Amino acid sequence: MTLAGNMEPALPRQIPVAVLGGCAFAAVLVMLAFPRAAHVAYAVLALLAGLGLWQRGGIGAAFRLDAGALLWVALLGYLGLSLAWSQDAKGALPKIALLAAYAGLLRLALAGLAGESERVIGRLGRSVAWAALVGAGFICFQVLTDQAFTTLLLKISPKLGPDLKHLQVVNGQVAHANDYVINRNCAALSVLLWPALAMLTRFGKAGMARFLALGLFALAGVAILRSPHETSQLALIFSAAVFALAWLAPAAARRLVMAGWMLATLAVVPIALLAFRADLHHAMKIPESGRARIILWNYTAEQTLKAPLLGTGVGSTEAISARHMRTAERPEGFVYPLDTGRHSHDVYLQTWFELGAVGAVFLLLLGLGPLGWIARQPELFQPYALAAFTSAATIAAFSYGVWQEWFEALFFASIVATRLAGEFVGRGNAKQ
Repeated sequence: MTLAGNMEPALPRQIPVAVLGGCAFAAVLVMLAFPRAAHVAYAVLALLAGLGLWQRGGIGAAFRLDAGALLWVALLGYLGLSLAWSQDAKGALPKIALLAAYAGLLRLALAGLAGESERVIGRLGRSVAWAALVGAGFICFQVLTDQAFTTLLLKISPKLGPDLKHLQVVNGQVAHANDYVINRNCAALSVLLWPALAMLTRFGKAGMARFLALGLFALAGVAILRSPHETSQLALIFSAAVFALAWLAPAAARRLVMAGWMLATLAVVPIALLAFRADLHHAMKIPESGRARIILWNYTAEQTLKAPLLGTGVGSTEAISARHMRTAERPEGFVYPLDTGRHSHDVYLQTWFELGAVGAVFLLLLGLGPLGWIARQPELFQPYALAAFTSAATIAAFSYGVWQEWFEALFFASIVATRLAGEFVGRGNAKQ
């Protein structure tokens, strides 16, 4: 209450930037070291990015009904509508609620970063970049030592490690984690690598900045290329190629990434069918996991053609597979049965299967927003942003499922980190 007796809302006290930086560092490091907790880490990172907006009393700016907000409202409305024909409406409802929460946090974070002070942007950016460097070193250590840290946790207590299905058991004792576990770490590193590199290039003197950036890229390269995660390897190769092209010809790189995004979102069904017709599922030069995906993608694409406009309903993939997998045919020479699997190992195809052409258009539009933002950024920053988009889009094309909460969180965190990097680089943050 003021001296005049008027009631005014009390704004929260300013949190020290050192605390903000420490929390951001911890959130990103947790995301890289323990990606199954990425949903918690993303929430912390988004709240940190949007905290200044709340402290300035401008929280309403995050939720004004602009084009971006209307797109999310329309998508969430369509997802709610698709519950009517979903094969697992009860299980899908929490998935929609979580996506809505992620989207709300994203809006808060982006609005907060846009109006944040240079001092806070600088501290958050440096904290995220340092966390990426430390996290890349940790993942590199894990890959080169056959996950020695995870093995140590398992020796202390099996409950501290991954699920039993992801562990190797010898003589009744847990030996170490399967390669599948480190794949998640590599996926997290892939989507955060380029924003961190963009910020590291602005650290202090040019020589030190180049040393740190090259150090991060080297650690990430060793970790990813020596890991068993082929999707992250493709993401690194494709994103590095886009980065190089963007340095030489930014407009051409933007058009290439745009074309790739449109092809992935709108043409994934015929691409999946053609890959199978080309007999790639029998091509021994392709790793077994790749050949299995080609079979899975083809079968999913064939089922998609039965409901091409609206799909089978949100969250239906796992429920359909659970009923069908027990009797699924597996022709001779096939490394995978004729089934959709618990998820499609392809965000674009799973979107078509569950949400049809309508869902694919929503996904297309969701990607066009960030691409439009990238086109408006300084050309110095565009190669990093385009590479980040390419890396995330590649991870989405070959790994995991749409509704895995930690996997979703990685993409939202990548957007926040890239927007933070844009603010960091655009404001000339070179001070330590």
